[in-house]
Amino acid sequence: MDHPEFIMAQPNVAHASSQDAERARAAEHEALMGVLAHELRTPITTIYAGSAVLARDEDLLPAMRRELASDVYHEAARLFRAVEDLLVLTRLEHDAVRVTREPVSLIRAVDAAMQIEGPRWPAMRIVARLDGSPPPAAADAVALAHALRNLMANIAWRGGSTADLEIVVGSRDGRVDCRMLDLTGTLTADDQAKLFDLPDFEPSPGSISPGIAMYVAGRLIQAMHGETWVIQRDRGVEIGFSLPCYESVA
Repeated sequence: MDHPEFIMAQPNVAHASSQDAERARAAEHEALMGVLAHELRTPITTIYAGSAVLARDEDLLPAMRRELASDVYHEAARLFRAVEDLLVLTRLEHDAVRVTREPVSLIRAVDAAMQIEGPRWPAMRIVARLDGSPPPAAADAVALAHALRNLMANIAWRGGSTADLEIVVGSRDGRVDCRMLDLTGTLTADDQAKLFDLPDFEPSPGSISPGIAMYVAGRLIQAMHGETWVIQRDRGVEIGFSLPCYESVA
């Protein structure tokens, strides 16, 4: 008698698990929509207000005009990055991202990302070096560049007026790794545990949101068969990732 009852209970357990998965997906989707609404609305508001003042007020002092123009420019750049992340995330969610596995020099990819992010964050001091002679990684050059830019930008954004970043590229156990030592002192233990997660809250009006940059970076690295980690070190927080060596998958 016990055996039939056990068989009958299995569909209910499976149904409950399915419902839990659906609720988790719905909660993640709701959190994503809240973060995206904030990420898009905030720069658009600044751009609209600033450009309206510049267009209608011809008597603005030159210094104020330059300040407003600078605000509009930086918010436009922020909006561009948010839309870029959103497009990538949308393609990832629909399995429309086809990453290639080609030989890519990770240190050259880091250097290229530094050339782009450096001018955007003049207060960020970056030092990059090699640990040994790491081989090429098996990666998609475009996806890797996007992930690196997001990682650097997140550290610079949290560091504010002073952002120190040390980057070491090396290899071990058939993988090429990139270790970024965040010296800003801005990450709590809870922040470290959730750094690559989708923010689970909707930012309040006027607050500063971490956005989805780290979440997108993590997803791109995962799509390239990579791994990510966040570890507290003596001098700072190590934010790292590894990718397979090209020679090990060729």
